[in-house]
Amino acid sequence: MSKDGIKKQIDERTPFSKQDVKDAANQTRNAAQNNDGSVDARSGASVAANKIAENIPQEHKDQAREYRDRTQNYLKEKIPEERRDQAIWRLRKMIAEIQGHQDCMLSMVL
Repeated sequence: MSKDGIKKQIDERTPFSKQDVKDAANQTRNAAQNNDGSVDARSGASVAANKIAENIPQEHKDQAREYRDRTQNYLKEKIPEERRDQAIWRLRKMIAEIQGHQDCMLSMVL
C-alpha cells in the first residue's frame, strides 16, 4: 500500500481532526467565558469529549464497555480489596510526587 493510501486510511479512522479541536477551543472560548474574562477549561474538555464521542461508532463503545466490565470483574475476583486499596493509594502517591517534581511543573508551564 502506498504512503498516501495509508495516510488516507488513518485520517478516516481518526475520531477527531485538528479542525475539530480548533472548533471546540473556539466554542469554549466563546461560550464559557467567565465574568472575569477567564475561560473554564472543563467546559472545553467537555466540548472536545462530546465531539470525540460523536465520531466513535456505537459498536466500538459497546466493545470497550464489555472489555472494561470483564477486566473489573476479573480483578475483583483475583485481587483482594485491601490489596487493591493499597495499590490505588501507592499510585495516587506516585502521581502526586511526580506532579510536585520541578521538571513536571516546568513542563506544565511551558
